[in-house]
Amino acid sequence: MNQIKVLLTGANGQLGQSITTLQANYTNITIIPQSSKELDITDRAQLINTLNKHKPSYLVNAAAYTNVDKAESDDNLAIIVNGTALEDLASECKKRAITLLHISTDYVFSGDQSTPYNPNDICNPINMYGKSKLIGEKLILNTNPDSFIIRTSWVFSEFKSNFVKTILKLTNEKNSISVVDDQIGRPTYASDLAKFILDFIINYKTFDIKNNIIHFANSGNCSWFDFSQKIIEYGHKLKLIHNIPYLQRAKTHHLNLKAQRPAYSVLNTADTEKVFNIKIRNWENALYETLNILADEYHYE
Repeated sequence: MNQIKVLLTGANGQLGQSITTLQANYTNITIIPQSSKELDITDRAQLINTLNKHKPSYLVNAAAYTNVDKAESDDNLAIIVNGTALEDLASECKKRAITLLHISTDYVFSGDQSTPYNPNDICNPINMYGKSKLIGEKLILNTNPDSFIIRTSWVFSEFKSNFVKTILKLTNEKNSISVVDDQIGRPTYASDLAKFILDFIINYKTFDIKNNIIHFANSGNCSWFDFSQKIIEYGHKLKLIHNIPYLQRAKTHHLNLKAQRPAYSVLNTADTEKVFNIKIRNWENALYETLNILADEYHYE
């Protein structure tokens, strides 16, 4: 089988590192990782040079402006990185028959529902980050309808800074932690998403895909408070946490955050499981695996 060349933007992020780590399991895929320093997706000339140099068959765009609160005041940059720059990205991919897979977010939804969001549900983001991501989605699909949008949520991993690592850090620094219990979503292990993307690249032409917007998140919903409880429970079991702090419930409006958060942003992945004939594992199992990896690293150090 011929080697499949995949250009990966945002290679230093959680998903990017997870994809490059998993590459060893996919002997017919060659990942060309590009950090934001190596490839600025807002620079069209640089993008063109990179595509002409590497000639990939696929491009996974994991590059994004992800600081939700900072995006409220830094809206111009957020809109360029997450939004307007993607028109050029989609256009240049289309010219070269490169299949574009773009990573998006649950924050394109308002959070007003009480049932999981389907890919075709109306998007009505309530913060600038979500608005910028929605602009990007629309520009990509309008410019290059053969592209794929993969929405995900609450990403965690053994890499970079994320909610799991933050809770672990706080538990070993504080006797009491406050976590919101009024935002409901689906945590996603970056490695599970990475595997889905790599499997997708190999197999997607064999599936009957009727929707170019795909939802992927680990199964099961929870609040950030519930998520924290499990991090502490498993972290203590794996000796990552020595003192169990008091976990206090908090409400989002008490935090005075610059950006609003959707109260309910659960992604419905039923179509994903059906179309691709997969069973997505629950977030608790994925969390335990992540903490096990961190425990091995911690004890090794």
